[in-house]
Amino acid sequence: MLDENQEIQFQILSALAKSSSPKGAGALQVDIKREGVHRSEAAIGRILRHFQEEKWVEKKGFQGHVITREGLKQYESLRLERHRRECAQDILEQIKSGEFDVFMDLLHARRAIEREAARLVAAEASEEEIGILGQNISLQKEAIDRKRTNVPFNKEFHELLVQFSHNDILKSMYQLVKMDSDWANLFEEIQKRRGSKLGVGHFRIFEALCRRDPDAADQAAASHIDSIIDDAKEVLAGFKD
Repeated sequence: MLDENQEIQFQILSALAKSSSPKGAGALQVDIKREGVHRSEAAIGRILRHFQEEKWVEKKGFQGHVITREGLKQYESLRLERHRRECAQDILEQIKSGEFDVFMDLLHARRAIEREAARLVAAEASEEEIGILGQNISLQKEAIDRKRTNVPFNKEFHELLVQFSHNDILKSMYQLVKMDSDWANLFEEIQKRRGSKLGVGHFRIFEALCRRDPDAADQAAASHIDSIIDDAKEVLAGFKD
């Protein structure tokens, strides 16, 4: 779940996004109350003024407010973040139910696969393939700078790394141990809870790939997974019992 302020923002923007006509504070108070969020009409009015300053909504005279294009972007960002946190919590509950050891085994298997994939990419990938990885890194940095979820680009980076290794055995092995978006959501949540800097591991791997340094790429990939393992042990240890 989002934090309290984010949840209020999400519910108000959601109500405006779904409305075909302008809405005022009173109508929005009724809408968000249905979703279990209770705020006074005056408080909602203050939030709407903040939204106007951010250009997320536009006031239509006495009729109320409508959501803007920027507001829709913010709504989608909050929706994705809300979904990411819900998925992460679901996975945490699964681990609490006894999947902790399986989770750690998957991480260790990925460590071995991705180290070798990184070595091969550094040594043999084409300039075009390095460029595609670079485009992914740019999208990751943009998402992180805008405080949006990095999960889709994070997941793609790992898949591209193995794909560009051009090793069919590694590709097949990765298919056995790769984790879906729900697990990627968990990784991001773990890093946020631990205060780890998002994306740093990928950036270091990419720098080594650009230098065409297989040893550095190997070490960067290992360090990246090791960091995730350390974060996971710290955050998830309490769920094991």
